[in-house]
Amino acid sequence: MLNRHAEQADRESFGWMAQHRLLDGLPERAERLRGQRSGALAARTNPAVGAEMLRLLAD
Repeated sequence: MLNRHAEQADRESFGWMAQHRLLDGLPERAERLRGQRSGALAARTNPAVGAEMLRLLAD
């Protein structure tokens, strides 16, 4: 079972990195990090946690 907040966690984690300019000038790294879908990975291993906790795990 996949946590229903997976896509939200993906978006918010990547958005936080972009907002803090951690990926400026590193387009290849940015695409690799976006593609790893850390929210989906956290969602597979934590199917029942809420959105906030899933985001923390994804980060």
